[in-house]
Amino acid sequence: MAWKGFSSGEGLSDQDRLAVRTHLTRCGECREWVRARILASLPRLSAPPELDERLPTECGLASSSVLALQALTGYPAPSVLDRLVAEELEEPALHRTNRFTDLEKMRAPDQLELALEHSLQRSALVRRWIPVFGALAAASLLVWFTAGGYTPSGNHDAVRPFEVVRPKTIQAFSPWIQANFGALAGSSPRSSRVDRTLQEEIR
Repeated sequence: MAWKGFSSGEGLSDQDRLAVRTHLTRCGECREWVRARILASLPRLSAPPELDERLPTECGLASSSVLALQALTGYPAPSVLDRLVAEELEEPALHRTNRFTDLEKMRAPDQLELALEHSLQRSALVRRWIPVFGALAAASLLVWFTAGGYTPSGNHDAVRPFEVVRPKTIQAFSPWIQANFGALAGSSPRSSRVDRTLQEEIR
């Protein structure tokens, strides 16, 4: 470009300077050329003498620090540590499990133990009285059926004679009563004791 021969804007009219500025905003190559010419025209400044004097000292201090660190004696890891690390790398899952199993076991709080004990006592008490309530229910059914409170024919107005039956065993009752008595009394050892008690009372 013809205007690149001008190292400065001297001798240019205002219109030419405006044209140059407009072109520099659009052309990156010319803009870089002008920037390089401006930097080249700047006066060069030399470093102060103090900087030249301190530079060798600072470089020597840095090198001496590096030499001092390199001169330190290195301590190798003990062989036991190397062996343990190698074993853990071979079987990481096993060593992780061993670490968890070696942890101190925590005791349950006393309040939790008391609450669990009370709960077990209540459950045992309920189980203890279930056969008794079953026997009472069976006895109530027995009295109700014996007194004529149930008529299979559905005729509740029919008059049935009252008959006292004194069976010797539970098997002497009808199969229906035996089945309901077993279901209500349960099959626990206490139900057998209730059965024997009922037999003694029948005698």
